Amino acid sequence: MRLYGIQRSFFNFDQDRDAWEMRRIVAEHKPTLIGPDIRRGRLKFFIGPYHYYFFLPSLVVAKFDPIGPIVFGGFIGALTTIILYFVAKEYFNEQVAIIAAAVHAGSFYLSEIERMPWNPFHIFYLMLLLLFCASKVIKGKPVFLVLAAVIFGLLLQAHPTIIFLFPMLVYLSLYVRRKIHLKSLKFIFSAFILLGITFLPLLLFDLRHGFINLSLMLHSMEKRSSTTLLTEMPGKLVYVLSHMVQEFLNLFSRGTDFVSLNVFSWLVLVPIIYFIPQVWQKNIQKRNLAVILLMPFIIYLFAFTFFLGDVAAATREGELQLYYFLPVLVCYVLILSNFINRIMHIKGMKFAVIFCLVVFCARSLLWRWQYENPYSYENKHKAVRFIIDHSAGKKFSVNFIDKHAYGYLDGFRYLFSLYGVDEVTNYKFPSYNIQIPADEQSLIKYGNIGVEIPSAL
Repeated sequence: MRLYGIQRSFFNFDQDRDAWEMRRIVAEHKPTLIGPDIRRGRLKFFIGPYHYYFFLPSLVVAKFDPIGPIVFGGFIGALTTIILYFVAKEYFNEQVAIIAAAVHAGSFYLSEIERMPWNPFHIFYLMLLLLFCASKVIKGKPVFLVLAAVIFGLLLQAHPTIIFLFPMLVYLSLYVRRKIHLKSLKFIFSAFILLGITFLPLLLFDLRHGFINLSLMLHSMEKRSSTTLLTEMPGKLVYVLSHMVQEFLNLFSRGTDFVSLNVFSWLVLVPIIYFIPQVWQKNIQKRNLAVILLMPFIIYLFAFTFFLGDVAAATREGELQLYYFLPVLVCYVLILSNFINRIMHIKGMKFAVIFCLVVFCARSLLWRWQYENPYSYENKHKAVRFIIDHSAGKKFSVNFIDKHAYGYLDGFRYLFSLYGVDEVTNYKFPSYNIQIPADEQSLIKYGNIGVEIPSAL
């Protein structure tokens, strides 16, 4: 699922931007202290550079062809299934672990997320590692708190909304302080020191640039009146919860933009409701493990409710994207798998559940086999290669035409640069037209990318 037809993955704005930056790091021998810039609604600032350095070796090995990070991402996605198995086994048992691995491996939506090298790519596997460390802390191994802090610091470099998970780190620290031993304070101290170290690149960047990033962050978090918050809270709670539910539904679908929910859509919350009583069980370890899994649901629900502007503005500016809930989705997969396991223990339901899981995986495999991405890396590379071959070494230019403002023209200039063509907009030379979507009269088409040949060539 993660590797089949991987050349059909996207190579658009995020991947294009990151490829240029990673290539610059190598070409100029100048490491960067910042990562991608986040520009979505009120969020406008830079995150850390972990994403660049994670994918940089694969880009270098592929001789700066972006297929390198795409394939590497697919391998990490496959490895994530194994990590999920061990995390689920840590929180529940082997049966739940097998179910969780099957759900993850068979989810078309998750396979798409994990085939695309962009900064949210890191959320799923790092969140799993954070949960694994949390379980070890709860089970009396405070040294894992230190590792949890480092992982949290890396997670925060995947997306700024990860800051909402900071209470989880505080909860683990308090657990170490109260439930284990007084000497464990050294682990708490070490954890927060290392967490601070993960922020050093951004801090050094701000020191050199007049705290520009910190200013942007504070502007993004500007306060709103408490009266407005209270009057709008019910509507915003529903708005945020509906987006969370949509992200859960994506687990079973191809993964689309937000759609209208019906009454049956809310049934995806049943496994969570069923799991809530676990926080009151007598076993202290199991009770705290349940709290850890449920904490992201509550935190994200109320954090986004307070952070967002009014619903109309949030919708218009795209302030709430479905992938913001990926950390919550990780916990949902674990809780859902536990729920499915409980259903399997009902008399006569075991084979029915197994059949449903097989159908779920088979359907996703069929989707993957049939999947055609009209704006994929493969189609863009074919269009670029055709122009390079057709021009036969002669000077040319390229006119990029985005008829419906789809935003899929990113990536072409980078691919041209791989063939030594660094300038394609000097229009004193004959001009090829690259059109998105392809015109009906275009003689050359790759997916939904049309190429028009200049008469001079």
